[in-house]
Amino acid sequence: MIDTAKMWETALLEIESAVSQANFSTWFKDTSILRQEDGIVYIGVPNSFTQEWLQKKFHNAILRILRQMNGDVKTLEYVITNEHGSVKTYKDYNRIEDINEKTESIITRVVFLTGKVESLIGRVGNLTSVVSKLTSK
Repeated sequence: MIDTAKMWETALLEIESAVSQANFSTWFKDTSILRQEDGIVYIGVPNSFTQEWLQKKFHNAILRILRQMNGDVKTLEYVITNEHGSVKTYKDYNRIEDINEKTESIITRVVFLTGKVESLIGRVGNLTSVVSKLTSK
């Protein structure tokens, strides 16, 4: 069995020589081969945006390069991994959705409270004006 880390390192060298440095660092940073199984090479990517971009723009080139190194490679699968290299699960996505909903709720409350505070400041300003007029007479 071929060492997947060395295989990916070799593939990245070839890819790096074929694309701009900006493209390479944007799309191939934090990628790796997670495993190879039954002719499928599973490539770990950091997010769905990178996953989609690699599938659309670089899939054929990556597949060709990996097949040149290992004739057993039939296809590629892109798997989103977290910062520690482990595969994100649906549970992770549910947590992210929960956090997003809670954040939206907090923002709504802050906007509401900001309006209330501004209203109070206006009232305090009016009261100080009234008090000032009363005490000056």
